[in-house]
Amino acid sequence: MMRKRLFVYICILMGSLVSCGKRSVPVFADADVLARSLYEKAGFETDAIYAEEVEDTDAFLFGVTVSDFDEMVDDAVCYRKLVDSNGQMMYLFDMESEDQAISFAKAFFEHYEFAPCDVAEKMTVISAGHYVIFFKSDAHEVDTATEAFRALMDGRIDFQKEQFNRG
Repeated sequence: MMRKRLFVYICILMGSLVSCGKRSVPVFADADVLARSLYEKAGFETDAIYAEEVEDTDAFLFGVTVSDFDEMVDDAVCYRKLVDSNGQMMYLFDMESEDQAISFAKAFFEHYEFAPCDVAEKMTVISAGHYVIFFKSDAHEVDTATEAFRALMDGRIDFQKEQFNRG
């Protein structure tokens, strides 16, 4: 009898330890809903934002083929300011899986270079769950967007790298 109780106790303990591994992230209706939530949480103005859906024909921008983009990306949106002085831009991807999100984020970061005329000071690539964001702007706005994304993901970040514009 004591062994059965000990076995049950160990099983419960192991189950609770396994569930403590990765926290789940909230689910958003689509990439645009998450993007708007991020801008709202960060306190960014959305009235002067141009939003566009990212299509598979844009795959070359991210260093992947059209077929790879179709396989990995469920939904994607790009936000840009209509009138911009600090180079603000955000891409938000809803990927098919968490593993694809991490590998996509890593590859995007490794291949990203600021254009010589880019006025953005800093960029970041972050993944959490099956979501990936690329955000560039002045350093303060990048940090603010990063914290807003972290809050929306209930504190979970799977990959995060940032780069400063040296141009």
